[in-house]
Amino acid sequence: MEKKLFEKRTIKRMIPYVLALVLISISFQSCQKDEILLNDFENESIQLKSATISIGAIDALIDKIENYETAGVLDSKLANVFIKELENVKKSLEKGNEKAAENLLQAIIYQLEGMVKAGNIETSIGEGLISQLESMVGEYPTFTDTRDGHVYKIVTIGNQTWMAENLAYDAGTGCYAYNNDESNVAIYGRLYTWNAAMAGGTTPGAQGISPDGWHIPTIAEWEELRSYLGGEEVAGGKMKTTGTIQDGTGLWVTPNTAATNESGFSGLPGGIVNYSGNSEAIGIYGFWWSSNQTTTTTAANMRLDFGSGYLVRQDLNKIYGQSIRCIKDSE
Repeated sequence: MEKKLFEKRTIKRMIPYVLALVLISISFQSCQKDEILLNDFENESIQLKSATISIGAIDALIDKIENYETAGVLDSKLANVFIKELENVKKSLEKGNEKAAENLLQAIIYQLEGMVKAGNIETSIGEGLISQLESMVGEYPTFTDTRDGHVYKIVTIGNQTWMAENLAYDAGTGCYAYNNDESNVAIYGRLYTWNAAMAGGTTPGAQGISPDGWHIPTIAEWEELRSYLGGEEVAGGKMKTTGTIQDGTGLWVTPNTAATNESGFSGLPGGIVNYSGNSEAIGIYGFWWSSNQTTTTTAANMRLDFGSGYLVRQDLNKIYGQSIRCIKDSE
């Protein structure tokens, strides 16, 4: 069933459209960056790592974003996305869910960094907002892969620690850049056949091509994540990055249903290399292998898509090229 999905001409016809939209950037007038002043607030503060966050600080940041929008130096669509995300942070704080608030703020930082790199937001404004967010929540935890020096953001969700970015290690045979374009690797990571990801092994939970101390997640570990985030019907929305290509606010095709990224997983629609060896579905789907084979030719995976908040388990042919998210070994 899934194989037929990727062979449909309708999906293939969408790819040029999606790629063209990715090139869209939003230009802004330059302005002198105002310093965000955060004074003492009466709100009760919550300690996150070594930094302090309060509802009052979030309100001040929302006011600053609204001022940028009013001044015409921040696109209204972008402003509305960030304000909505910050309102979700406030809701988490009000419920006493400190970890969700922390993950949301880290996800916003990750999103802003991507927009600054892509030129979709004026550099001084983007870096100023990043600096302010980091002053509240601290810098994103990272891990450096000593094999190639690549630095990955990481996130703890429940009792699991995941990379918050797709693996980008060049494993050689069975490893692809989407459309053979290396510039896609910096955003989406690489796409791997199952055999390449497992480095020729077949044992669930194997290290595969993961760096030392990490491994390819088992389907049970994926299902634990899904359960922790509320189950199949809602977990996906909590894992997807926010915004859409059409609005210039993200990398998903509209409507990017239910996306909040409140888990901090920061799932991206990196597409797939299909049975014929062609790249497709970027902006539409994100696929991640597990380390469990289901037959001699298929293995279990998980899928996020633009049109729902689901996290769906599938069984696909091992020859498909999919993203890899490493999970940290238990201590």
